[in-house]
Amino acid sequence: MSESGRIMQPRPLLPVILVLDTSDAMCGERIGALNGAMEELLRRLKQPGWSGEADVRVGVMQFGSACRWVTGRELVPVHELVWKALETHGSTALGTALKELDDMLSRQGRDLFRTRFTVYRPVIVLVSDGLAYDDWEGPLEAIRQNEWYQRAVKCAIAVGDDADAALLAQIVQGGGAVAEADDRAQLEHALVCGTIECCGESIQLGDRSVSDPAEPWGGAIWKVENDTRPDRQERDDGESPWGGEDESSRRTAPVFRG
Repeated sequence: MSESGRIMQPRPLLPVILVLDTSDAMCGERIGALNGAMEELLRRLKQPGWSGEADVRVGVMQFGSACRWVTGRELVPVHELVWKALETHGSTALGTALKELDDMLSRQGRDLFRTRFTVYRPVIVLVSDGLAYDDWEGPLEAIRQNEWYQRAVKCAIAVGDDADAALLAQIVQGGGAVAEADDRAQLEHALVCGTIECCGESIQLGDRSVSDPAEPWGGAIWKVENDTRPDRQERDDGESPWGGEDESSRRTAPVFRG
C-alpha cells in the first residue's frame, strides 16, 4: 500500500523462458559461445529502463538426454540471476524438453500468471542445432494446445551450419522467427537481440486479455551475417527483428551494434 493509502497494483509481469540445448552436439566452441551469450543477455536484461515498468522474470531450461530447470521450477526475478556455465551431456531430447516446457507454462498459468493484473505474453527462446533424437512431434502437437504457448512471442536460434532450421521453424510455428548462427559472434547477437526484440514485441502486443496468437514475424528463417554492422534501426512490420531486409523466404539479418 502506498503512503496515500491506495493499494499498489503489482508491476506487469513479463515472463522470459529460455530453452537451451546442451547435448553433446553442442560441445566445444558451441557451448562456450552459448555460455558467453547467456552472460551478455542477462547483463542486458538487468539494465534499467528497457522494459518500462515490467517485472522481468526468467526461467532457463537446459536439455540433453534429460531436462533441468537451471533456475528451478519457478520463474526468477532477472536481477537475482547469476549465470553459471553449463556443460554438455547426452543426446538431443527435444520432445522431452517440449513436454517440460508445456508443464511449466501450465503450472505458471495456474499460479503466478493469474495473480497479476497484467501479464504480458510469455517470451520463449529456443537455442539448438535442431537435430532431435526422440519423439518431438507428439509433444509439439500437445504444447500447441497450451493457451500460453499459443500467445507466446517465440523465436529459435539454429546453431551451426549443420543445424536443422526447418525443424526449429516448426517448433515456433505461429509467427516465430528462426535465426541461423554459425559462430560465437552470431550466436551472441542472435540470442541477445532476438530475446530483447521478443520482449519488446510482447509488451507492444499487450497483456493476457488479448487472445490472438502472436505473429510478429510470420515464421521466417533469417541468416545472421557478420559482414555488415549497421546501427540499430526501428523495424517495420514484416522486416527482420535483427535489422535485415526481405529478400526471399530466407532473409538476411545483418548484425548491428547493441
